[in-house]
Amino acid sequence: MTHLLRSRSPFGCAIGRPVIKAFNNILAKSLLEKAVPKGMKGRIALSVVGDSLDAKAAVLHLVNDLGFDAVDGGDLDSYQIPSVCSAHVPGQIAT
Repeated sequence: MTHLLRSRSPFGCAIGRPVIKAFNNILAKSLLEKAVPKGMKGRIALSVVGDSLDAKAAVLHLVNDLGFDAVDGGDLDSYQIPSVCSAHVPGQIAT
């Protein structure tokens, strides 16, 4: 259980809790309007990044339960969005 209380990220070390990055690549309006049941076409994929496997697994399940395809983006140290990419919601762009 102690691995849940540690993080390699500077912020996680400061607060003594795992840091999980999710929902930063979608607009709030899209969270409300673009959710789709599992197995249906048109689901939006959201990346989930973090150092704690257990905490990240919980957030991956949450993303899926909310109606989006959850993608494990790895740990915080290795996560980068290439400059040529941006999260895209039809009609809206979140950067």
